[in-house]
Amino acid sequence: MALGRKTPWLPKPIARFKFPRSLSQQLLKNVRRITVWLEKVVRSRWRSIAQHPFSWQGNGLCIAWLSILLMLPIPFTNPLPAIAILLLAVATLEADGLLMCLGYFLTLVNTLFFSFLGYALWQAPSLLPHFLT
Repeated sequence: MALGRKTPWLPKPIARFKFPRSLSQQLLKNVRRITVWLEKVVRSRWRSIAQHPFSWQGNGLCIAWLSILLMLPIPFTNPLPAIAILLLAVATLEADGLLMCLGYFLTLVNTLFFSFLGYALWQAPSLLPHFLT
């Protein structure tokens, strides 16, 4: 998406993989609960933002950045970028500009939060003596 592709690309071994039928049925059964709720919340709003030529690439860049944040080995922080990724993905699929803006805002909040954590870890060695005395 970030490079402007309109169709997904997967390596051939992954693209050929098929889930077992029982697992697929269980997943679809569980996903139905979520989709019923999403249908009430998500609708096509702010189409000018949702259909802007750069929104597809912007969403791809945000999802890629949030995926990097998701991979960081910091305990208990995975739900924060995951929620923003899910929001951007649903907003992209449903052409919901309002949810896209909320996804961009959550991307900014995640970036600031992880920046704060990085800064706190960087400052930790100099601050530890103050807490131990």
